[in-house]
Amino acid sequence: MFNKNKINILINCCAIGDTICVIPSILALLKEGRLNKILSNKKWGELFSLFDIPSEIITYMNDDSLTPFDPDGYIIVPAYPENRAPYRMHLTDFFSYNLAYATLTPNEKSIRVADEKMIDNPIKSKKYVVMQGSTRLRSRTLLPTEWKKIKDHLLSRLIDVVVLGDPSDGSDYDTTGCISEFMGCNLTTSISICKGARAVVGVDGGLIYIASLTFTPIIAGYSFVDPDYRAPYRRGVKGANFKAIHPRGGCKFCTNSLCAYGIEFDVACPNNIDFECVRTLMADDFISALYKTCFFHSEKITPYRGIDQLPFN
Repeated sequence: MFNKNKINILINCCAIGDTICVIPSILALLKEGRLNKILSNKKWGELFSLFDIPSEIITYMNDDSLTPFDPDGYIIVPAYPENRAPYRMHLTDFFSYNLAYATLTPNEKSIRVADEKMIDNPIKSKKYVVMQGSTRLRSRTLLPTEWKKIKDHLLSRLIDVVVLGDPSDGSDYDTTGCISEFMGCNLTTSISICKGARAVVGVDGGLIYIASLTFTPIIAGYSFVDPDYRAPYRRGVKGANFKAIHPRGGCKFCTNSLCAYGIEFDVACPNNIDFECVRTLMADDFISALYKTCFFHSEKITPYRGIDQLPFN
């Protein structure tokens, strides 16, 4: 029976990274007995099962549905952990006309998939880097020219490149010589591949948060949002084993300004300069960060496996 003293949660159905961010909040609410129900997209079922969230408290909605009410008319609380980027908060404002919402502060800010839930890594290479690009979102991408420079440099050092992400994202990228058959694989396979990598290289997006469920070093490019708001937690430490690549130009992180709220960044640059921030994410900066992981200096160096081995901290 519905309990008005408990919380219903509306998961942002559009982004896996956002969902991973709120998992600690959900687990804390479950532990405290404060959660009625989750309203979410069906494609996140695998993610919930990885963290033992009971299926009976989950109500699935259509992919194109985003509503503050579940089918029974109960009020839903959007879940925003405290490390969310400010530009997302306008969704809360959108629902506030009829919503009493709570601030959810998780007891644990980082999570890890239990080893028994993992599958065997399908990548047989002993030395590889995971790469991901995105062309669908103009404000969240890595130029194909810079992608190629990073990819070619890794291959020249006899380091394999495994490409993950949506297959439609890779259509504009040169994946020659890469291991790309796992693009579009399920979530558990992606986590397993990231866990075995020397590093994960990408842009601000879902793969970065998938990788944050492991201890593998992450190198990610950020353009319109300050990475300080988006850095993942590991073992409760914000930004552990994580390196953010900034644009070289002066225009960046515009969503930290209130004037940026409500802008559709995927469509138009709010400063009318055609995403200069994205165009100044340079391959050299990613490559330099890769060397600072120390994993390319000696064959004796083993992949990162614990919080006591933080090459970035």
